[in-house]
Amino acid sequence: MVLQFDMPARWRGFLEEVCHERITDLVHEYPDVESIEVLYEELQAFDPDFARQAIVNPVETLRSSNAALEELLKDLTQGETSKIPGKVRLVELASSENILLEKIRDEHVGSMIALEGVVSKISYVRPRMQHAAFACDCGHVTYIRQHDEQKLIRPLRCEAHEGGCDRDNRATRWRISHEQSVRVDSQSVELQELPERVKSAQIAKRMSCLVEGDLAGRVVPGDRVVFNGTIFRRPIRRGSMETPVFELFFDVHSIERKDIPLDEIKVSDEEIEKIMELAKRDDIYDILTASIAPSIFGHKHIKRSLVLQLFGGVSRVNDDNTRSRGDIHILIMGDPGVAKSQLLNYMSDIAPRGQFASGLSSTAAGLTAAAIQSTDGGWTIEAGALPMADLGLAAIDEFDKMSDNDRSSMHEAMAQQKLSIKKAGINTTMRTRCSILAAANPAKGKFRDPRNDSSGRIPELTQQINLEAPLLSRFDVIWVMIDQPAKEEDRKIGAHIVSNRQAGTPEWLIDQGLASAPISKGANIETKDGQILIDPDFMIKYVSYTKKTVHPTLSNLAKEKLVEYYVKTRISGGGSTENLDLHGVGEGVEDGRGSSLDSVPITARAIEGLVRLTEAHARIRLSDEAGVEDALSAIRIFDHWRYTLMGDNFDETSIQSGRSTSKRNIERNIKSFIILENERTTQSIHLNEILTEMEKHGAKPQQVEDILDHLVNAGDLFRPTGRDNYQPV
Repeated sequence: MVLQFDMPARWRGFLEEVCHERITDLVHEYPDVESIEVLYEELQAFDPDFARQAIVNPVETLRSSNAALEELLKDLTQGETSKIPGKVRLVELASSENILLEKIRDEHVGSMIALEGVVSKISYVRPRMQHAAFACDCGHVTYIRQHDEQKLIRPLRCEAHEGGCDRDNRATRWRISHEQSVRVDSQSVELQELPERVKSAQIAKRMSCLVEGDLAGRVVPGDRVVFNGTIFRRPIRRGSMETPVFELFFDVHSIERKDIPLDEIKVSDEEIEKIMELAKRDDIYDILTASIAPSIFGHKHIKRSLVLQLFGGVSRVNDDNTRSRGDIHILIMGDPGVAKSQLLNYMSDIAPRGQFASGLSSTAAGLTAAAIQSTDGGWTIEAGALPMADLGLAAIDEFDKMSDNDRSSMHEAMAQQKLSIKKAGINTTMRTRCSILAAANPAKGKFRDPRNDSSGRIPELTQQINLEAPLLSRFDVIWVMIDQPAKEEDRKIGAHIVSNRQAGTPEWLIDQGLASAPISKGANIETKDGQILIDPDFMIKYVSYTKKTVHPTLSNLAKEKLVEYYVKTRISGGGSTENLDLHGVGEGVEDGRGSSLDSVPITARAIEGLVRLTEAHARIRLSDEAGVEDALSAIRIFDHWRYTLMGDNFDETSIQSGRSTSKRNIERNIKSFIILENERTTQSIHLNEILTEMEKHGAKPQQVEDILDHLVNAGDLFRPTGRDNYQPV
């Protein structure tokens, strides 16, 4: 056992022997750096008993370490740099000291432990009085150490033996001398259990933490960290009364950032061999597709795109320091009851760092972030689903019903993959480097297919949901799931649902202990009805391993194929690509897609999405180079979702503008006609004249009236003498 009086001398010996170079660097780098880090294994190698004291008696041990460091700093600088705080930060504790948040108990109070989690909330950094200097009316100054931020401790008497007037606090007045007081930066941080450690149907455990000194301001919501420090108690208050029940808090001594993506998911050598064997199979893509939500019948093309989303492309930083995202964003628009939510739930379960959220979120943070006023009157920033899913996948149901606050932030979160927070005096940036899988419902309850409409009044499918055009354009893939009666298909779906439901274990048997709940089979690969399926746990490891080790680049031939597809599609107006050797590209997609001078079948932004899909396809087979076949597979998916959404005449401009090509053409003709007639006659133009003229262009009366209303509301036209007369503004 190391005795208490040995502590400063023992620390000095350790610091001189092991940390001399770090201390010298501290002298040169101060004030940018105010402390040195010491590995626990270094302390253990120096003296195991001494190292153990830092765990069982951390307050006294670390106080001695700081005192010893300050003495060494004075010796190194001959007293010139005595103002360096001289903090020793102990990091990388033994694994036995790493405690799960849900396992924290009163027995851990007072010992140094490590807590790993994700930062979910931060306050702004405020100064806290550490040593308060109180000046008496007589001029004597009394110094009082302030133990925490809860209550300011004042002197009881101006002590005579210290040179004071010997009056108590009722007979004199005290004034805080800020010049002589010592303050420290202080911040409240909330740490949440890692999502992958939270069991199904359980709420993630959270711990309120106090971060001070040079550690304050170092983390933002969404950061994965290890906090090393000590647990302390505070009584829960009811009004002004303290109760016998205590709340646990964490005093942070040091911070370790977990910046290595997916490092928390361990893959054994045996599992790596299985992954390599799978990646070599010719049917690996079919196996992975079948393994996505096997209980949901059909939707093969959608599931295949979800597989590519899981693996993702490669994020890159360009020469001009801009960032190109590798994460794939997918939107599923669908009628109620077509299994959108089930797909999202499954994806959030099998994706590393997956998060499931709803646009109708009940939390203040919502999908992005929110400023929340705390009980002490200060403000904290709480992270929403996207920052918490950093380097993972965010599955967002009811995406069309998100709050106005989330809508305003979603553009930056999806495109730049960050959130700039400037609220309540807190200026920070959160990272949202995650794939987004979103689901949205039609605004009027059910989709109406404009391709089956002869009146021209039914809007495009993308205009039947409550999402702005700029936000829609951020998605790489947009699927639509329309619930239409089809006898044979409905029979298959019904049979699948009934048989799948009967195969499940009754929940009451599980609750009464009469049957076991279905358990994950680990890294095993199972076969069901002749189809090989990958177990969800093994799927997570497969995805994690590839994302950490495989970073494909496009071959020259793959680049040429994507560029050729892009150019051919633009030239053909979204029509035939028969001269492009696609080997089955656009399967189920007819040629002869008509063009329009006002329509743009594909934009440059789409190329980036194609590159991401191509890289993901190569990553699945563990290839460092994405070849022609990868590019062709990406094009097939790309062509299929575009055809499903708009049929033969795909118009990307309609997604970006929110209006179809035909409506834009009619709108342009109406404006031109009214302007020319007004210039010729200097009179307003009657509705009947407009309808007669537009009928020559194939426009139906109701279409024309709807567009006229839109132009009036937009301020392009006005009605000078009543509803049926129009003039240009």
